[in-house]
Amino acid sequence: MQLLLNGEHEGSGIDPVAQAPTGGGIAVVSSSPVGWKQEIRGIEIMEYDNARARHRAEDRGDPSLDSLISRDDDRWGGQLTSILPGKGGLVFTFRSDFQPEPLELEEKDVSTLFFAAGEKGTPPEADDGFILRLRGEGSLRVASCLFTGDEVAVDHPLLGGITLRRAGISMLEKPRGKTTTTREKE
Repeated sequence: MQLLLNGEHEGSGIDPVAQAPTGGGIAVVSSSPVGWKQEIRGIEIMEYDNARARHRAEDRGDPSLDSLISRDDDRWGGQLTSILPGKGGLVFTFRSDFQPEPLELEEKDVSTLFFAAGEKGTPPEADDGFILRLRGEGSLRVASCLFTGDEVAVDHPLLGGITLRRAGISMLEKPRGKTTTTREKE
């Protein structure tokens, strides 16, 4: 999604809604203080490409493999091996059993990427752990943390041991309703 204000590019983003709404309108919600006058005119939809929304809703294929769908509706099953910076942006490298050389696609040509499902079962949770709030955005639920100098060693229930820069963490919190218990020596 691209946003232009007064004909100038203001920013771009990805619509967080998985399915396009069935309605035929648009809603604009103001977050400015009450009483401030705002005016919006001349809204135009220049191009509408619903491929990404459509691809997210389609059958992904073999769940034991990574699946990549291009903006041109080409599909591959295999393994994503890297996402690295290139001349025109990020480059996705994808290895498939059906071609001898890995496929390289620029970010602008990739519509949807599904990751392999992995092992069956419910992923473990960090029930008695903490939530680390990350600077910028994001959070991690971790089972334990060890703060040493400029680093934080954490134990994540899915990712295992991870070392983070301490400066990248803005807050540590205990999930609501959770209390830490300690055993007394008998």
